Amino acid sequence: MAALAAATSSLLATFRPPKDAASNGGCRGCHGVAPSGARWAYMMPQHVGVNAVVYFLGDDADGLTRTCIRGHFYEGCGATFAFTFVANPYRRVLSAAALQKVIRPPGGVVGPSTAPKAGEVAKFRGWVAKLRWNRFYVAPQVDFTRAFNGTSSHYVGRATDVVGGMRHVLASLGYDKLEERLARFAAHATTDMKNAGGFVAPAGEGVFTEWYDDETASKVQQRYHADFRAFNYSKDWRRMWE
Repeated sequence: MAALAAATSSLLATFRPPKDAASNGGCRGCHGVAPSGARWAYMMPQHVGVNAVVYFLGDDADGLTRTCIRGHFYEGCGATFAFTFVANPYRRVLSAAALQKVIRPPGGVVGPSTAPKAGEVAKFRGWVAKLRWNRFYVAPQVDFTRAFNGTSSHYVGRATDVVGGMRHVLASLGYDKLEERLARFAAHATTDMKNAGGFVAPAGEGVFTEWYDDETASKVQQRYHADFRAFNYSKDWRRMWE
């Protein structure tokens, strides 16, 4: 654990995002050039719990890119290969509620095993019912994949299998030392996802799934109907951690 903590600390210390888009060739977000010569771009939707990806891509020591801005942008900027990771819309709205302190889980993050405090479920449902969705900052994830238009290839991975997704991305782009890179990424991703509340439901009991009811679930379904359809997520909120 000490070695992992030291490696994570070193990785975070190495990451220094540019102050503005000008230092990234006029583009915002994460962009780079693969050994094959292909230009790639990474788009990160809000509240998907995979900050590890942008830290990994922006780590100077890894040699992938020096032009990675941590932010929620969807600019293709001439990329020939674009990729992103998506998460269940129910999970994203719940994560936003924790960030805005509507609910107050331990450490400020909510995961599959988070037990709500007294009255929090009702408070969360009331907040969802009153949300002004046209002003809600958590954009549909299809907004990010629309930036794929014009790219010759793209990839949409799931937050629940971010390590497997990065394997596909790096292999597709022709990066060498694949296992070495993935081992480093996996160590950081494990820590990052734990800090983010965990997107993968643990085996066995202890997973809380009753944050929503039919009324509040319908609000999320209406706002993110395109995400449910495009990424094949179940509309059953009891499966939000899958």
